[in-house]
Amino acid sequence: MPRHSNLPSNVRAVFFDVDDTYFSHKLNRIPEGYPEMVSVPRNQGVFCALCTARSLELVENLMGSQLGKWDGMVAGNGAFVYNENLNILFEKTLSDQTVADLINTGEKHGAGFFVSGTSAFVFGDQIPVKPKLHSVHIEGIPEHAPGADDHLSVMSICHPDPLSMKDDLDQIDGLFVHYTKYSADISRNDLSKSEGISHLMKYWNLPDGDYAAFGDSQNDLDMLDHAACPAAMAESEPAVLEAVSTHVPPVEEGGIAAWMKKEGWIE
Repeated sequence: MPRHSNLPSNVRAVFFDVDDTYFSHKLNRIPEGYPEMVSVPRNQGVFCALCTARSLELVENLMGSQLGKWDGMVAGNGAFVYNENLNILFEKTLSDQTVADLINTGEKHGAGFFVSGTSAFVFGDQIPVKPKLHSVHIEGIPEHAPGADDHLSVMSICHPDPLSMKDDLDQIDGLFVHYTKYSADISRNDLSKSEGISHLMKYWNLPDGDYAAFGDSQNDLDMLDHAACPAAMAESEPAVLEAVSTHVPPVEEGGIAAWMKKEGWIE
């Protein structure tokens, strides 16, 4: 299939982070023109996929009918990798002992939990927890304590002062912890978005680094670092803006679609 003349020859795939990259929380929707934007490289034989810390269930909950068709998805910061039919290509979740240690830590600090994996749920009735969770579109997801059938990829321990839990979390081996204003977001430290991407690139029979990537958070840095064409959103975390020289305009100025048009990737 012919490629667009201005699409770099070493960009054989494009990966999009979800929150405030492909989906705008400021607009509360996918920005206008983004689905059409994605269709252009796809129609030229370039694979396009989402790459997110969210579980598949949470991506579906966030986007609903706007989700559209993709060539694959990396979810849970690399814990799950799906093909174009959303069949699992790779899976590596938190161990039962790690989950138990995290629950004990959260309960010690009076925190609430938001968990994603093969299911997505919240438990704990702490007041600081639910307004934040509802602000990122998880109303309607059943709330229950974790059970034997729940395979967890990411745990967020929600607390008014997440860093107050740091000393205890540092005692638990094998974790990557991303501290935000509202939570400590926890995944395995032997996983990454770039590792998840490598599984999809192998599935597509493409060289590992022949992709473009768009992201905005610290957990996107490894994905961006391994990309042939990395780009950071204008409102990215400072560490991302410092590490990545290519910056994409804010959503209200056209976002990724405006950048791709300027670069000649789309008309």
